[in-house]
Amino acid sequence: MTRRQLAAALREAGVPSPEREAEMLLCELFSLTPAALPADPARDFSSPRLDDALARRKRREPLQYILGKAYFCGEVYLLNDACLIPRPDTELLVETAVKLLPENGCFADLFCGSGCVGISLAAARRDARGVGTDLSEKALEAARKNAAENGTADRISFFAADIRSAPLGEERYDLITANPPYLTESEMRALQPEVAFEPRAALDGGPDGLLFYRITLDLCSENLRPDGAILFEIGYRQGAAVTALAESRGYRATPLRDLGGNDRVLLLKKI
Repeated sequence: MTRRQLAAALREAGVPSPEREAEMLLCELFSLTPAALPADPARDFSSPRLDDALARRKRREPLQYILGKAYFCGEVYLLNDACLIPRPDTELLVETAVKLLPENGCFADLFCGSGCVGISLAAARRDARGVGTDLSEKALEAARKNAAENGTADRISFFAADIRSAPLGEERYDLITANPPYLTESEMRALQPEVAFEPRAALDGGPDGLLFYRITLDLCSENLRPDGAILFEIGYRQGAAVTALAESRGYRATPLRDLGGNDRVLLLKKI
């Protein structure tokens, strides 16, 4: 199968950006650089590995799961099917946390999944220490590997915790970051084919998408130091609703917009 044939098969299956995905598959599976591909357009890449990858992608399984990794904030993150795929929009959460965390500060990252938020924060701030929590032990396995791969295992640790049962104990932090499940009931019924492969528990925010914002605000406020802050990632239509929740619990909320001009991160500080 040539590169052109691979792209055609992906296009026929309705995969977005088939040429780009064909390039990524061939580069990853055959240890090539993009510059090396055009040198031999007729090269036959047929192999069991490519056949398996193509079959999975034609079923619309996300490319990141097929390759077992994703790129985020300049780092590489190993993934398994218990991890939400890191998205570029979430980089705003990390960029804000890097600027906000005080010198030698400590942080907690809730709903950590692959660990990408906390690890990227620790990678950018070598003075910082933190913890990451998640309900899924399988996701935490990936997070611990990612911390080791990205050189932060000595400054960030991960443990299993249920957000509904005081997940942070009595520890206090300068910053709590959270990218909680925030899709509404109706959004869960209309998932794109690729998103349907991602763990439901990392997506489903209850009927109105706000369940885990409420729980976090109610159970984790006591874990903030006096001048501490919470950073939430939010859905692009949730700014007003999450702001109202926060203000009703004594926080001042500042929305931050992503590159698309949508509210994406909410900065909360106690009034």
